[in-house]
Amino acid sequence: MKEKLSIGLDLGHRHINLVKLSKEPEGLKLLDIASVALEPKQGKEEKLKKLVKLIKEKALSAHCVNLGISGESVVVRYIDLPRMKKPELAQALKYEAQQYIPFKIEEVIFDYHLLDQANSTSNRMKVLLVAAKKQAIVELIELIKQAGLKPNLIDVNSFSLVNCFEYNGPKVKEDEVSALINLEFDLANVNILQGLIPFFSRDITLLEDVLSLQQAQEEKNGLFETLRPLLANLIRELRLSFDYFESEFEKQVAIIYLSGEGAGFPELINFFKEQLGREVKTWNPLQNLAFDPGQLDSAALSQTQSMLALATGLALRRLI
Repeated sequence: MKEKLSIGLDLGHRHINLVKLSKEPEGLKLLDIASVALEPKQGKEEKLKKLVKLIKEKALSAHCVNLGISGESVVVRYIDLPRMKKPELAQALKYEAQQYIPFKIEEVIFDYHLLDQANSTSNRMKVLLVAAKKQAIVELIELIKQAGLKPNLIDVNSFSLVNCFEYNGPKVKEDEVSALINLEFDLANVNILQGLIPFFSRDITLLEDVLSLQQAQEEKNGLFETLRPLLANLIRELRLSFDYFESEFEKQVAIIYLSGEGAGFPELINFFKEQLGREVKTWNPLQNLAFDPGQLDSAALSQTQSMLALATGLALRRLI
């Protein structure tokens, strides 16, 4: 069901990011944004306090919000199955999902989406299977309700990233293979797309103390030299992801589109180019959203935009 007002709320370990959109006759409009930094390893109570403060400042009490989930509680699998009708597929996955999910089936909520075109003549079909731990979802909903909000829907953050890129990203050719990386310094959401169709998704968990914003602001000299060795795990995991995709699909990842906290570091962009041997570009997750300059500060938007890819993707749900 299409909606006319939508709020995307990205509750990370390092930031609370919010995007509020409306659907106007002339197109989508950006009404408000927010990005609140969290202290490293901040507890749930402090996180709740900052969320409540943000809700009060933005007058959002009792509003419905779209939420995202990511990390070790979520599993995304692209599976290959014999072609069958949708009712048969639903029945088959009830019994076969366990072999693709590394959790006990009773501990998760799972869903699926058929990726093949309806007119495909192949006797096989690609299916996207997603599972999330029930406990993680329950805790997320409880936090939102305690803050005075209402959960509208829960999406996977990696898919929200694709949603945002599809609407606000650069134009890409149908056969172009690219990687979307939304990098916070505790977690990276990774998608590999051909055109705008995802073929690979995963979250790479990093050490929460890799680099805090406070360090980034204070260490004006030698910052990147401190950061470089701590990113070894990320580079290794990205190489493994690219190698797997390229071996499985015989297609080369040509370009990386970077967003998130990491997009704010020019040295990091050059480091990615050097280590991964691909072109690396940043992009504006708010690119195609109109806004009123009297309500939103263009300079503030420019400083914050790279952080808002997930929240924007969540807000776009049911508006497009």
